[in-house]
Amino acid sequence: MSIPAALKVFIELVSLCDIYISMGCNVGCPMISRGFDDNFNIEDPSGKDDEAFIKAIEEIKEKIMNI
Repeated sequence: MSIPAALKVFIELVSLCDIYISMGCNVGCPMISRGFDDNFNIEDPSGKDDEAFIKAIEEIKEKIMNI
């Protein structure tokens, strides 16, 4: 099975990062093979409506801009 191009790019980008910040929703990311340096404490929108995902995206954007 081949790896999709977008996933290959993601794996490459992850390997270049100096720090890792999770959403903080206690959901692990199998693509990151080390612990996180920090987290954003954002509620996991999984299983919720589009509005919950939009809210999470906006929270992530705001927190990134304030780093």
